[in-house]
Amino acid sequence: MEEEYIGYIKYDGELVSEGLMDARKQAQALLGFDHALRYFIVKQAPQFRNLEFEIPIRIKKGSWEALIPSTVADWVQAGLGVVATAYFTKAAQKMAEKDFEDFGISDLFRKSIDAIKWFAKIGKHIGDLTIRTFENTKFSEDNSLVGICNEDGEFLYVPKYILDMYISCSPKVLEKLAENIKDERQLIIGTVINGEIDEVSIN
Repeated sequence: MEEEYIGYIKYDGELVSEGLMDARKQAQALLGFDHALRYFIVKQAPQFRNLEFEIPIRIKKGSWEALIPSTVADWVQAGLGVVATAYFTKAAQKMAEKDFEDFGISDLFRKSIDAIKWFAKIGKHIGDLTIRTFENTKFSEDNSLVGICNEDGEFLYVPKYILDMYISCSPKVLEKLAENIKDERQLIIGTVINGEIDEVSIN
């Protein structure tokens, strides 16, 4: 049975032929992905700040692809069961039951990968990751999406909770991932929801 995934990063292009990439660049990509994921996990669930937990990643051949499996909650719970205090173990169990701040561990990871993807989308749209104030914004009818305008007058509609996170986060959160981007090697960040893929590519 094919393994299911909730999100991924990958590098694609001539410089990633047959899924091969320099060992140090692969290590940098994995550390960059780990850093960005943990950053946004802690943004949403601060109780994870001082916890050491495992993040399972599958490397897939083709383009160079690092995927987060849908079983991520099992991995995190197993790790927390060993290293966490009783309080954090209980909190993790509540999250797994979806009683903790309305989402479980898998949802937390999915939203964090989504935040990485939107961070890249916003940066690509406005062309500058340091901009934190936006003029001429628009709102969707239910106010859940905020339209931000770029220099060409084009609007990108972003979930409000994502934009709030973006405004308060470091502009360097994707720096390690971006350093591997070259003329013939682009970075792609994607999420998988109910079999539907949504991704952004940066070259």
